[in-house]
Amino acid sequence: MGFRIVVLANLISLLFFHSTIRASESYAEWQKSQKDNFNQFDASEKSEFDKYQKALNEDWEKFSLLEPLKLYSEPKIKTPPTIDPSERNKTPEHLNKPLVDIPKPKIEPVTKAPKSHSVPPSRPATNTVSIEYLGNTFQFPKAQSQFLPKNANKQDIADAWNRISPSLKKDFIFLKTDTQYKSLSDWALISLLHKYALNISHNKTNESQFLVWALLLNLGYDVRLSYDDSTIYVLFPSNQKIYNRSSLKYNNRSYYILIGSKPKNALYSYVADQNQLKRFNFAFSDFQPVTGIKPVQRTLTDKVSGLSVDYDTYPQLQEYYRNHPPLDFEWYFNVTPKDEQYLYLVKSLRSKLSSYSDTEKVQALLHLVQRGFNYELDSDQWGEEYYSVPMHTLMLNAVDCEDRSFLFAYLVEQVVGVSTVGLKYPSHLAVAVAVNPKDLRKNTRYFTVKGKKFFVADPTYIGANIGDVMPKYKGVTPTIIAKNAFK
Repeated sequence: MGFRIVVLANLISLLFFHSTIRASESYAEWQKSQKDNFNQFDASEKSEFDKYQKALNEDWEKFSLLEPLKLYSEPKIKTPPTIDPSERNKTPEHLNKPLVDIPKPKIEPVTKAPKSHSVPPSRPATNTVSIEYLGNTFQFPKAQSQFLPKNANKQDIADAWNRISPSLKKDFIFLKTDTQYKSLSDWALISLLHKYALNISHNKTNESQFLVWALLLNLGYDVRLSYDDSTIYVLFPSNQKIYNRSSLKYNNRSYYILIGSKPKNALYSYVADQNQLKRFNFAFSDFQPVTGIKPVQRTLTDKVSGLSVDYDTYPQLQEYYRNHPPLDFEWYFNVTPKDEQYLYLVKSLRSKLSSYSDTEKVQALLHLVQRGFNYELDSDQWGEEYYSVPMHTLMLNAVDCEDRSFLFAYLVEQVVGVSTVGLKYPSHLAVAVAVNPKDLRKNTRYFTVKGKKFFVADPTYIGANIGDVMPKYKGVTPTIIAKNAFK
């Protein structure tokens, strides 16, 4: 059942109570205005509307939930091992030369409030909702929650679709035109609309999920609605494979549950074909959404060597990163932060290590990441598996193996200019670095990628040098994760 984007936009405009309807209008008057609006459809639009209404009223099928994909086949290590000095790889002594500080660049303070969407003069301020997100204020029209579906069944969903007045396309046009909204990544947009929908529905799940679905459909996204015995869910297709999230498959396309609660049973979903609509792009950007946000200073320190570096980060973005859909590890290894604060971090480390050889620099960074963070499993810290990009890792006090690996690989490539690959074991993630083999002892294990030798450098093996392999993984052949696999 094919549907044009323009038809969806017109149809979804039936979702909200129009802001120009006076409070004194009776329900009968409102019904008449709806009928008049329907009569304005041309024949082809009315035909498509009838088909879509049929899908919501009748064409629902039961889908089994697919088990979440997992990146590890075994439980991760609970406590990071500390290397026995007798097993340490004999590499050149590091950090035995003076460290040189560089002046910190001046960061201009925010002098004015960030721009927010300006509400049209015809809409009184009392009919707007302000949502705080990413350190900024976003303003929305105040939709009428009483017309949203309260129960999880196709009749309530179809009734909500039918009875709500045609104001979505008009009142939410700013989502397509205002740069504050257009510049948001797909995940930031979903998160913002979810916060808005929760506000409008007073944190009621069914109403908020329906509203998110409607708004994203209006923007041309292939987003589906489903329900079980009690709850409505929104399903999102992705350009990237997503892990640790339940999904169902329709028309050979995977749809993931990314917001709200996690269903335990099969779901009903309408079967309208929406493959011509946009899938979501959840790839990480090298630039953070930091307009108008003041940074907060942090320090990363290796207390053994004395290497220490200051940098600025943005704790206001923790929610954005924490809830981001988990992707293949390649996407995290490919993140290269380019905001001024992270460029300063790179420049500062380059200066401090300027008198070292490349191998010594890599070794220093390895120990800095090993000792600069506490170790805590995701299950203990977050209640589930979670993988953090370098920008988020630098906000945290405790991380586990993959978070350390992404950050370490980023620092090695940007500070030293040495190539890296990821090493994925059944229950662990580490890094290998393409340092000069002459700096290492003979017979040190390496992996060859495109003719280049890469030596293990494990940021979770505390005190280990380049070439040292955790005892648990000696003799285990890891999967090589090369950078730029998805670029």
